[in-house]
Amino acid sequence: FPSHDTLQKATFSIAEVNFIVADTAAFAAVDASLPTRYQQHGALSASIVLPAFHKVLALSFSEAEYIKVFIPSGIISHRRAILSNKSDIMSKVKAIIITSEILESKALDRMDNTMKKYIQELDTESQLEEIESVVTYFNKKGFDCYIRPRLKDSGINSSIAWDKIIKSRNLPAINCGIDKSFPDLLREINPMFVVAQSSTTLIDALYSGIIPVTLKPKAWVPGVVDTANLVFPIRYCCVHWDRELSLIKGLIEGTISYNETVNLLLHRERLESIRTSG
Repeated sequence: FPSHDTLQKATFSIAEVNFIVADTAAFAAVDASLPTRYQQHGALSASIVLPAFHKVLALSFSEAEYIKVFIPSGIISHRRAILSNKSDIMSKVKAIIITSEILESKALDRMDNTMKKYIQELDTESQLEEIESVVTYFNKKGFDCYIRPRLKDSGINSSIAWDKIIKSRNLPAINCGIDKSFPDLLREINPMFVVAQSSTTLIDALYSGIIPVTLKPKAWVPGVVDTANLVFPIRYCCVHWDRELSLIKGLIEGTISYNETVNLLLHRERLESIRTSG
């Protein structure tokens, strides 16, 4: 990225500079009065400092509202949620997608210390046991179970690790791999549920009209996955695997409205956003 002085002296015309992270280059571009756009990638932390981007495309309503407070002069928009209706649920497949950050233990040796500590504190074995229980439950209900590994990170392909896990534990699950984007995967499989501990994929699912299911409350432990510091209120906008199995059962059997549940979770996001901003 050009230096601040270079940008200020530039004689060429720049229509717009796009960013997916609010890094030093983003601050330099804004400071040089260039037209900038921030397309949010990943859940927004409440502790992040953003430059005054001209335009922002946020992942969700709550994150867009949060950004408006700090960039009042910006043009702030967000993805539109797909509100469920009867035809939506009738087309959904009895399938779930489980997203996971589990990696091979030897992969830790190739990570920086911050990432290594994060992965180690996730407690891989208890995660695997919980994912195994999820797969077993839905498999008995006649669901196809798909595992979406963590994306390739620091040269590590977690899809290979999941091939080994599925085989060694004899899991009735399919490894989706990491070649397709998550939105493309949702469109292709069109599942009833997306299951994760704490992930942007839960937001993607909800905004695609799919019910997100979050795993154990230990996902809220600060220093491991500090969702208390996230702007998007994940804990209020998901079905909880550990204490809402009766709700999941009702959704599968059709005794509880799938469409109303999706819309209720979206409504909770707005209410929580208003509560915290007020």
